[in-house]
Amino acid sequence: MGKRSILSAVLIALGTILLTLLTATGAAIKRDPMQLPGQMPLNPARDFGH
Repeated sequence: MGKRSILSAVLIALGTILLTLLTATGAAIKRDPMQLPGQMPLNPARDFGH
């Protein structure tokens, strides 16, 4: 376990998170076109509140 394996693990994790966020944002925009891109795609307040 050197620094390379730690770095690659971090890069894979970051890539996965980024991909998930992009997918969730894209799905939210398709479902609700009026939603601003800056908002969190999975916002509980939007589902329950208004």
